[in-house]
Formats: sequence, structure tokens, C-alpha cells
Amino acid sequence: MKKSNGEIWSHIYAHENIGDDPNEKFYSGPGSHDEKIIVPYIETLLQLITNNNIRNIVDVGCGDFWIMRHVLGALSEAKYNFFYTGVDVVEELINYNAARFQDPRIRFLCMDAADEEPLPDGQLLIIRQALQHMRNADIKKILGKAEKFKYLFITEHIYDAPDAVYNVDKENNNSTRGQYNSGVYLEHPPFNFKNIVHLLKIPYQYGGTIRSSLIIN
Repeated sequence: MKKSNGEIWSHIYAHENIGDDPNEKFYSGPGSHDEKIIVPYIETLLQLITNNNIRNIVDVGCGDFWIMRHVLGALSEAKYNFFYTGVDVVEELINYNAARFQDPRIRFLCMDAADEEPLPDGQLLIIRQALQHMRNADIKKILGKAEKFKYLFITEHIYDAPDAVYNVDKENNNSTRGQYNSGVYLEHPPFNFKNIVHLLKIPYQYGGTIRSSLIIN
């Protein structure tokens, strides 16, 4: 019997080595903790939110909430009014985050963003290095449901070289398309976004780039 995405990612967090932090029960990997990646990302995201008066934020694949707790902490210190929904497929992770961080402005929701249920409402949808682990069909489902958001801010680890192969398909698991000299390139088939601006590019491992892209619907 085919495993659900929730079962796949529950197994990954429990049994596959994606890194560790002795202070955290769940750990979303070095891509969510390496300061040379996350510091400029946090700065860029804060500017996007405050410059566009964004108040309602949805984060698909919220994982261990390491980055967004810093973003929301900075907004709170600035007395900026916001409401945040963190979405993930791993129920135990969502319950853990909710027990530690949930308050009237922050909530967590367990759901598979690639199923038939609509995403929570919001102005800004954040997806950070989550699509790279999914098959193209699931990515298309999520992006289709994302059309109701005015702003999409999507970050992916892409292979950034002339011999890149765009959007190689794969199964849903902890691997990425990097092994195929590929990645998730939203501007190329089968996604074909036209109104896309790449706000941030950070060179990273294996000839890759961590690229954050803004789409305005």
C-alpha cells in the first residue's frame, strides 16, 4: 500500500539523518539553519512583508519553524500586526510546534498541501525548500491552489549552470533533483510562471544556488 505524504515525512524525521540540534526535537536540515543562507533570507522576507503591508501569512512546509520564529519575532518587536499559519504534513511536528509557539497570532495546521483540501486564506504564501522534495504533479496541485494568494515567495535549491536540466520529475522523499543537475524552476515547463522575480540568490553546495522567487498574482 502506498504511503501518504504524512507517513513518508514522519518516517524521514524519525529515521533519516537530516542533521541534528540537541535543543530541538525536530530538525529540518542545514538549509534551514545555515546562517549564510537564512540571515539574508530573513532580511529579504521582512522587507517583503513590511513594504507591502502583508498581515496574513501562510507557510507551507513550516518544518521546525526555526526561520519563521525569527521572522515573526522581529515583527513582534516592531509591534507589527500579523497572523501566521504554519502548515506541515507531520502531525507530531505540528503538535510540537503548537505546544511551544502557538498564540493568538500564530497557529499550526496539519494538512497535506497537495491533497484536495484548500489552503488556508492569506495574502502571502511562503514555500521554502519544500517543493524540491515533491513530484511535479504534487507541485502543480499546490501551485494551483496558491493562485488565491496575492504574493507567493518560493525558495528552492536549484542546480545553477548551463547544463541544468529543468524540473526532472521524482518521487516524494527526502532526496532532491540536485543529483540530476536539476531543481524546481518555476519559470520552465511544466509550471511556466511568467510574472516571477528572483529576489535572492545564494551560492550553495554542489554547484547549486538557493534561489528565492516572488510571484505576484
